[in-house]
Amino acid sequence: MLLFYCTFEKSLDSIAAEGLNTEGESFVLHRTLEAAEAACQSTDGRGGRILVLDPSRVGYAQIHPPEAHHIAPHAILNLKPYRKPL
Repeated sequence: MLLFYCTFEKSLDSIAAEGLNTEGESFVLHRTLEAAEAACQSTDGRGGRILVLDPSRVGYAQIHPPEAHHIAPHAILNLKPYRKPL
């Protein structure tokens, strides 16, 4: 199983170096690519980028939908270089 996260961050380089961290609202993860694609549709027309995550490397709450406060760079499988999931 994989997890997916949609990001609208401009700099994937900073994500590759530091991962993603939040002190406030947690990151909503998706169990399917289709759900992540739906989350990446913004109302202002910006398209997000979907990160593919190794769930064994992400500490996440196993609720529906899964949530995490930290995504380490080594948990992101399609970032260096960024490849759109198929």
